[in-house]
Amino acid sequence: MTSAAIGGTVTTLPSNCVTVFRGDLTYFQCGSVWYQPQYVGSGVTYVVVNAP
Repeated sequence: MTSAAIGGTVTTLPSNCVTVFRGDLTYFQCGSVWYQPQYVGSGVTYVVVNAP
């Protein structure tokens, strides 16, 4: 993925992601795109966010 809109969601992350912890929050950095997990019921989606 070369660009993503802040607030966009995906159901799976690209394979090049690294887990990053900032305080009590978890982020996934996938190249220049950052995601935060959003838990809905028993599933998870990933929301595109600004870099922490």
